[in-house]
Amino acid sequence: MRNPEEEADEFFDEPIRDCLTSQTRALENLPDYFALSDPVEPMWDDPDFKPTCDAFYWKDLGEEKKPGTSEPSIMKTRCDKVTWKRASRTFPKASLFGKEGVRPEDVEQGLIGNCWFMASLTALAEKKERVESLFVGDGKLSQQGIYAI
Repeated sequence: MRNPEEEADEFFDEPIRDCLTSQTRALENLPDYFALSDPVEPMWDDPDFKPTCDAFYWKDLGEEKKPGTSEPSIMKTRCDKVTWKRASRTFPKASLFGKEGVRPEDVEQGLIGNCWFMASLTALAEKKERVESLFVGDGKLSQQGIYAI
């Protein structure tokens, strides 16, 4: 029979190992933010996030269809009406955090199923410096369309 302490160690070791693996993978081959945000460089396009309908739902999880049907999901239907724009071109004199800074009421839940993330941002926004301190830079909109956290 196994020792309960050994079982507990194994239970906790795997998530820690997975987290460290994810952290290591996330840090591999990161581009140089300051080189990318150079005002002389052209607008930056994220190779992993394309401004398409794929940004609204997980196609590989079947979210483009209503559950149990062949009908398009509400996200699939709505994303066709979205026009993607860069914030720096649409609002050239704006700041990243607005005139009043970050406020909890600025956070809006959409339809992409990220309520857990939006709730955490709302909690952080209770003290605006919490969110603002996450970002590298001076809070101005990036002319290149890139931000670092």
